[in-house]
Amino acid sequence: MREIYKIGITFAIILITVLTSCKKETTPIQQSTTLYLKSITPKGTVAYTKYGQITGQPFVDRSAEAVGLNVFYPPQLSKDYVTFRTDGLFQWGSDSFHYVKTNDRFVFSAYTEPVDSTNLAVVYAPFFKEPATSVLPNGNVYASRIVVANGDMSVLHISYMVLGILHRDSLTNVITRREQTIVHNEFNRDGAKTLGKNDTLAVRNYTFDYVKK
Repeated sequence: MREIYKIGITFAIILITVLTSCKKETTPIQQSTTLYLKSITPKGTVAYTKYGQITGQPFVDRSAEAVGLNVFYPPQLSKDYVTFRTDGLFQWGSDSFHYVKTNDRFVFSAYTEPVDSTNLAVVYAPFFKEPATSVLPNGNVYASRIVVANGDMSVLHISYMVLGILHRDSLTNVITRREQTIVHNEFNRDGAKTLGKNDTLAVRNYTFDYVKK
């Protein structure tokens, strides 16, 4: 009886060892995923005043020219590939980002740094769909690098927008200044409500399209 018990224990140990070894052998090794730039796709231009969207292509084109978008050439990109790394980071050129994925939408964020009210991330914050700034309880403002994209780890469309604002005096309508910025965020149309009553805003949109080879 004791011999049968010993044989049973030995068999159980062997079986557990075999199953554990098989499980280890069949567990896939996580690998980095690299996507390569396929195209840069224009997504059109939109224009707004404080009171709503400007319609009619001639008026949109005129607004884009007025805010200074016509001085920008179509985007060129030297970062011709991106990588989802095994450590959970997203690598784009020399920059590394943490990311949050919701359905097919990615929000990548890099370093944060303290800034003041003149920083572009603060100035343009109302016009970004994904917040690039945060305010601590002590009132200090921090800005992050934000990149917004849609897709998955086989096809990824990274947003790119050129945003310009023409500022006019609220009484005389005289042009006071023009401002432009380029970001990989998306446009928040509700931000147009923060414009001055005689201001004009225009946004030219593109996507950088990456695919897995």
